[in-house]
Amino acid sequence: MKRCLYCNAKTETPVVAKFENEKFFCCGEECLNKTLAFLEFAKRNTKYFLIGVIACPAVFMFGSLFPFSAGNNFIGSVLFCIGWSSVGLSLFAFPFATPQTSQLFGLRNAVRIVKILGIALIALTPLFWMMLRSG
Repeated sequence: MKRCLYCNAKTETPVVAKFENEKFFCCGEECLNKTLAFLEFAKRNTKYFLIGVIACPAVFMFGSLFPFSAGNNFIGSVLFCIGWSSVGLSLFAFPFATPQTSQLFGLRNAVRIVKILGIALIALTPLFWMMLRSG
């Protein structure tokens, strides 16, 4: 019995589809259309996601090292928090989970999990700000 890539439901008569030489199964036309729409979204926006994955940690690391080099804890804290919240924004805007996560939970739930993690990172930024400023 195959599982739908989108909703992770078991199906006895899956719809077989291909996207860029990758074969996958869906339980029906609705899930197939949603899966194809997400895969097109991922294809169009992968470069922006990669820019965020590289740029956000760079700001994060610079903010972490800045207080030691410049002796200014405030600017380092701001850069650290900007990098941290930028990672959350990147995850929320581009909710790309690993293929294993998508297979385990289904594409719909994997996107939800990544978006929740992105919101959590954004929501935790003030806590990190308070921790950095108090120490």
